[in-house]
Amino acid sequence: MGFEIRDGVLTRYLPEDGGESAVTVPEGVTMIGEAAFRGSAAAEVIFPQTLVQIGKDAFRDCPLLKEVRFPASVRKIEKWAFQRCDELHSLVFEREIPGSIEHGAFYDSAHIQRIRCGSSVMELEPYFADLAISVKYTRVYPDMLLTGAIRYSDLDDRMIRMMFDFYALFHSFQIKWAFRDNAYYLVKRLTEQNDTKRLVTMLRNHDLVDQDTVSSALKHHDLLAEMILDYYEKKHLIEMIPAIQEYAHLFFAAFVREDHMERAVYLLDHSELLTKTAAEKMVDTAIAYTQAGGSAEYQMLAMRALERFSGAEQKRFRL
Repeated sequence: MGFEIRDGVLTRYLPEDGGESAVTVPEGVTMIGEAAFRGSAAAEVIFPQTLVQIGKDAFRDCPLLKEVRFPASVRKIEKWAFQRCDELHSLVFEREIPGSIEHGAFYDSAHIQRIRCGSSVMELEPYFADLAISVKYTRVYPDMLLTGAIRYSDLDDRMIRMMFDFYALFHSFQIKWAFRDNAYYLVKRLTEQNDTKRLVTMLRNHDLVDQDTVSSALKHHDLLAEMILDYYEKKHLIEMIPAIQEYAHLFFAAFVREDHMERAVYLLDHSELLTKTAAEKMVDTAIAYTQAGGSAEYQMLAMRALERFSGAEQKRFRL
């Protein structure tokens, strides 16, 4: 076999007649150039520790390539680098995922079932692999794919866990927005599955859910707050308290808006769920409804919220 190499860039792979099943890229190569191995019959390619970048189309249409091991030195994988590698089943990253993986880098290599990153290993179910790789490496409506899975599929605990773990491994922005857009549905599934760990992870991870996300979800799904409080009431888990504290004022506003007064009072009666900042916002919410001509119940809620403050602090609120 032979290579054309110029200034550290391998621009072309020159196989012997019949090709080779295993190819070792020489030390000193820092980049695999555009389409350098495209269409080759190599089943294994061994990269040097000097490799930094894999170019566009570099291994596109390599039908026998089964596994790719990326040394820690690799920092960038360009678009379509491993497109349509039909036998590619395994990706191994020596230390961490490269900082830049361009969209479509693994497009249409739909049989990837195993991804190792350092000591972390993900086994992707065959029926999930196409979705997972699409979500990470393409821009072909990944949010719609994941949204469909979250809202309309019978996701069991294994699938939910896989989605969370896949996000934790890749920090894909497509998965992030799919989580955000479907906060209500994910909370519903996690509470149904009694998956406290991932429910708390979701509520406390501002990449996946933040106050704007929760506020938007509550406008369309007022049962979101009820589900979370019902779950807390049933479990009484300390680890849930910080997550509820962060969104307590939003839950309170949703309860008041929907005239779920018992739920609003429940929040006020559980001081462990309230921070002073949340209580201030609750007072403001109740006062606003009172001044808008609401019933005496709103004033009662404001007074209950004011109990969280000293007499001197109460003076800044106008009932």
